[in-house]
Amino acid sequence: MVSEGKARVAFNIAGGLHHAHASRASGFCYVNDPVLAILRFVDQGKRVMYVDVDAHHGDGVQWAFYEDPRVLTVSFHQDGRSLFPGTGGLKEIGRGEGRGYAVNVPMLPGSDDHVFWEGFRRLVPRLMEGFRPDVVVSQLGVDTFQDDPLAALELTTNGFCRVISYLAEQAPAWVALGGGGYSVPNVARAWTLAWAMMNGVDLPDDLPEAMVRPLSARTPQKIRLRDADHKSSWRDQCLRRMEECIGYLEAHVLSRVL
Repeated sequence: MVSEGKARVAFNIAGGLHHAHASRASGFCYVNDPVLAILRFVDQGKRVMYVDVDAHHGDGVQWAFYEDPRVLTVSFHQDGRSLFPGTGGLKEIGRGEGRGYAVNVPMLPGSDDHVFWEGFRRLVPRLMEGFRPDVVVSQLGVDTFQDDPLAALELTTNGFCRVISYLAEQAPAWVALGGGGYSVPNVARAWTLAWAMMNGVDLPDDLPEAMVRPLSARTPQKIRLRDADHKSSWRDQCLRRMEECIGYLEAHVLSRVL
């Protein structure tokens, strides 16, 4: 629909299988739908910016376009030294003609909304302005949330929604995909918020009665649509690491894209 101009924004919550490679499955992913979507746009002569906020590095998408300056891949994720797939280091910035068109922000375990947004707001707008994409493809995994069982980041719906708000306002066209998320209440709430924001709908925090019981059964606290603010006890350390990431990318990537 987006490639044919029938919609500016589309959201496939069952997509985002960003670990699959051309020759093999990987990390719960057997077909890399983000790559296939991007290839569709590239075949139309469009420049594509891929933004991945899943806790795991978007490795399959990065390697597919690692030498291609028509695609800018941007991945915010938990540092690969502490989480699958072990890639996504700062120095992975592309190769050949694609050098400078791969951006990785490996966050320390314990990074919260404040840390994440510090990196996002200082990097993504500048990258978008410099690259001038025709379309954005995003992977909106929510395994970054503080109680996800597979990762160790500490984001909430608050940081997640800031990303949705930014892309809804700034992306010229936008294909949004689901991704990771291994806490059912988090997935249900976050992607409900995302879909509502994409459609300009403001939802109340109180959940429909039909959803309170099934979601509350999986968590001890009262379930509401949006999370309360959360500050990680590791924030200062994580902020220092984020500053290091920003400094490196400003020196080695932003100068090329801009």
